[in-house]
Amino acid sequence: MLKFILAFMLITHVVFCEEDDEEKKRVDSLRIINGTCHYRGEEVEGGDYEVFRDPCEKWECNLKEMKLIITGCKLPDQYGSCIPYSTGRSWWPHCCNYRHAC
Repeated sequence: MLKFILAFMLITHVVFCEEDDEEKKRVDSLRIINGTCHYRGEEVEGGDYEVFRDPCEKWECNLKEMKLIITGCKLPDQYGSCIPYSTGRSWWPHCCNYRHAC
């Protein structure tokens, strides 16, 4: 019985430690550490920017104002029940050419 309890405690500890490690990798809110913006698992150096294709955005790390400026795309007008989507083939701002799924 003692072996069962020890095995259960060990498995529980391993599971919770792995969850903590995953949580540390995933940053949902902005953190500025040593002049670098950390957000959604990405890092942007202070005064610099990164461009993405999915999501189609440009991220600028502004250390003076302590914020990350995220610039996306203007969505096109919606046609009936059609939904605009990005193909994700190009980097921002070229990925802003939306298609419609109807």
